[in-house]
Parts: sequence; C-alpha cells; structure tokens
Amino acid sequence: MLALYLQMLDSPENQSEFENLYRTHRDLMYFIAYNVLHDHQRAEDAVSETFLRLAQCFSRVLEIGPVDSLPVKRYVAVSVKNLSLNMITRAKKYPETEFDDYKLPLITEESMNALLEQETLDTTLAALNELPEKYRAALQLYAVYGHDISEISRFLQISDGAVYKRIQRARKMLIDKLK
Repeated sequence: MLALYLQMLDSPENQSEFENLYRTHRDLMYFIAYNVLHDHQRAEDAVSETFLRLAQCFSRVLEIGPVDSLPVKRYVAVSVKNLSLNMITRAKKYPETEFDDYKLPLITEESMNALLEQETLDTTLAALNELPEKYRAALQLYAVYGHDISEISRFLQISDGAVYKRIQRARKMLIDKLK
C-alpha cells in the first residue's frame, strides 16, 4: 500500500517524508483505530483510508511540522480516530444488507433446455459474451460455478447488493438478447 501512497506525491523529498510518516505512525494509527472499531479488518481499512487522505493533502501535513514531531503525531491520531468514528456512524446509518434471503435460482437443466429450444448454443454463448464484463463475470460465477453472493462479492471486491444487482441485470440482458 505504501507504494500507492508514494505515487500520489510529486517530489522524491515528499515521498521520503511520507515514507517516514508511514513508518513512524502506522502502528499508533492501527492501535487507535482498533480501539475505536474493535475489528481488525475495519481498523486496517481506517488506517489505509487515513493514509490515503494524508497523501492527498501532504503539503498541509508538512506545514504542521516535521513528520516525527508531536503536533503531526496528534494530527494523525485525531485523523484516524475521527475517520474510525465516522465509519461507525456510517455503519449505523447504512447497515449492510444480507442478501442470503434473496437466493437467485441457478440455471437449471429445464431452463437451459428452454433457452436452447429458442436459440442454438452458439447464439446463447454469443449473447453471453456480448454482455459487459462486470455483468458476465457475476452471472458466470453465480449461475455456472455455483458461488453464493457473499463469495462473489469478496472475489469481485464489491458489496453484496452490487453483486445481486449485476446478476439480476445480466440475466435480464441475456434474456432480452435471446428474444
């Protein structure tokens, strides 16, 4: 992740200073985030997001003082604490929806035969290949390989709701293409 942050900075001096900031304060930031969030993954996310924000406004951080100074340490600590608290507020305001209750049926042999009766296998495959990649991938992982929504969301690194919508849209586009 450090390499990503360093790419955001314009000069080698700033990159060196940011690397020093990262190495000096990352453990403290994780400690603060974990104490607020009580979750390893979310604490790592908070630290990562804080470093991303610090890289975006690094010139202002340098105006506070040297990266190993007490004022910068306080600034970084307050930043990660506030971001962690915002994550809690956001999670309460917009709870994640579980989509396990909304099981989409796998493509069954009967439905596959019905599709093949309407069109040839080549036409069906061509229609599937014409779908945008993000929809095709979600539909294939779900319908062909039998993965559930949460597995696909972890694999594609998107929310469960986004996976559900992509599969729903892909199925509709595929049916429309085959009509």
